[in-house]
Amino acid sequence: MLLVGSKFSAALLKVFTILEDMRETQRIQGSMMQSILRHLEPQLPNVSLPEGVTLPLTVMSEFDDFEARLNDPAFLKAIVSSFCSYEMFVWCIGVAD
Repeated sequence: MLLVGSKFSAALLKVFTILEDMRETQRIQGSMMQSILRHLEPQLPNVSLPEGVTLPLTVMSEFDDFEARLNDPAFLKAIVSSFCSYEMFVWCIGVAD
């Protein structure tokens, strides 16, 4: 049976109303999810890293540069000292207090 006239218009209006409500709910939930993710994003602890080092390394060129700098004994010692701190260790393995 086909809906015609006012029954069709009423049904179509109801469908569009539900879709609009779903879209608004999805928008609100998306905003809430972004807020939650910002709060859960790991923060690097306040430790002393050698000059020019920013963690985490995000691209291969940063990794390659970092790896090359590890050949310098002074740089290697500074990195090991930084990573030996408790805060850095906890951050690296992802354990929360």
